[in-house]
Amino acid sequence: MGGLPYEMRALEAILISVMGALEAELKILQENVGRLLEELEENIDRDKLRFLLIYSKKLSTFEQKAQLICGAIEEVLEADEDLAGMYLTEKLQGMERPAEEHSEIELLLESYYKMADEIVQVSGNLVANIKNTEDIVNLILDANRNSLMLLDLKFSIGTLSTGCGAALAALYGMNLKNFIEESDLAFFGVSGLVVALSAVIFGYGLHRLRRTQRLTMWGEGNVGVAPGRKWRSVSESRGTSTTDDRSGRYG
Repeated sequence: MGGLPYEMRALEAILISVMGALEAELKILQENVGRLLEELEENIDRDKLRFLLIYSKKLSTFEQKAQLICGAIEEVLEADEDLAGMYLTEKLQGMERPAEEHSEIELLLESYYKMADEIVQVSGNLVANIKNTEDIVNLILDANRNSLMLLDLKFSIGTLSTGCGAALAALYGMNLKNFIEESDLAFFGVSGLVVALSAVIFGYGLHRLRRTQRLTMWGEGNVGVAPGRKWRSVSESRGTSTTDDRSGRYG
């Protein structure tokens, strides 16, 4: 390093300072994000999701800053005249360096460009991990939300079936003659009818709910597709029948 001119030593000192600051910030973000992702694997709560959003924004800002530094170095490396013009000591001495002779400064910038590019890749991997975690968390929350909606539907079906049975019981509870007041089996008969009606309505509602849950790309409950057959085999059989029809038509 002692043989390098002053401008190269100054440039290297600046690059060392910039890369050191980036690496220190990246190390802190790596530790915090890694610990947060491990905690989210065990338990998901609002505070952890809030910190995940904060670190996601910080990482995006850091990645943009690292990309700008990497892009600036790359832009200088692609300009031969700028590289040759960075030999300020020779300019002061009245020496003109050809545009293609800049191997020393090019090697210096390339080494730090690789460091900056590595930092960009590491930060990009962290951002991708956070996005993947956010997608998984959203899937889990959607599944929990669907489970709660399904439970609410089951309660609604139960309420409907109970209400229908109660409506039938209310009809017999009116002070009107229904010609079964004197029967010893009327109470048991009406009670059994109410229970049976409620059970039928509840069972039918659950059956419709299960069919709705099994909606596929072929429609409700795989209508038109034999059990155990996949869509590929169905499409192949349909394609074969179409080919046979065409061959019979033009044969």
